[in-house]
Amino acid sequence: MKKVVQIRYNPPMIFILFLLCYLIGSFPSAYFLSKMIAHRNIFELGDKNGGARNVYHSVGQKIGILTFLFDFSKGILIWSIGLHFKLTDMLLFATLFFAWLGHCFPIWLRGKGGKGVAVIIGFTAPQYILSSILSVFIFFGLRKWIKNFDLLYTVTVLLFLLILVISKISFFRLTMVSVMFLLPLTKNIFIKQKRE
Repeated sequence: MKKVVQIRYNPPMIFILFLLCYLIGSFPSAYFLSKMIAHRNIFELGDKNGGARNVYHSVGQKIGILTFLFDFSKGILIWSIGLHFKLTDMLLFATLFFAWLGHCFPIWLRGKGGKGVAVIIGFTAPQYILSSILSVFIFFGLRKWIKNFDLLYTVTVLLFLLILVISKISFFRLTMVSVMFLLPLTKNIFIKQKRE
């Protein structure tokens, strides 16, 4: 049986771990794929956001889906790292936060990134598979009636959290998941205020 390495919780190692997660999150998949495949600058298209949704609507559906999968895989990778090193719940969600920061504010593009929704979903989905699958059906089911993406996202997240409550998730994990799913909306509000 393969032995799992447990990380020593000392400041230098934690700093390296957070830096690694930031760098993983900061890979500019939306910008990179749009440039490499379609030869277009995502920051000059649509809402000028460096995320999968903008790529989907402004560059093409196939590239948009591919971008989502890239960003989704970042979240899975972060979760896998936490699982491998047997991180505490607090450190586990901290690694996701730094990956989200990297995605939203990548150093390579002077802080121009996406909102981090796909990264958060990728991190959460392996932990709550059934709840995540139900949320996907809810999202696409409500999409016919709710045209505003931010509202649709909010309603889906609230129902997802309700499912987690019913499944008796711990209060701490519920709080952390709630905070993480709230972050993309917070960034969206910040961007709108900045433009105004």
